[in-house]
Amino acid sequence: MGIPYDLIYGGTSDKSKVTEVFPALNKTVSFPTLVVLDKSQKVVKIHTGFNEPATSKYKSFVTEMDVLIDSLISIEKNIEL
Repeated sequence: MGIPYDLIYGGTSDKSKVTEVFPALNKTVSFPTLVVLDKSQKVVKIHTGFNEPATSKYKSFVTEMDVLIDSLISIEKNIEL
């Protein structure tokens, strides 16, 4: 898909199977579930649900994720200096 970062696929929409793949999540609320990690693999954000362009939450989701990803990239660049 041309995504420049690693993805981990947790399986089908069977919550018990997902828990096997991601035991640190105490429960899976909905699908999809997005887990954002920083460089040290610390969870910085968990987002559940699908916010496509036709939903009312899409613009705020995109803005929130852009800010989060930009801040993680900025932190990484500062650490390398």
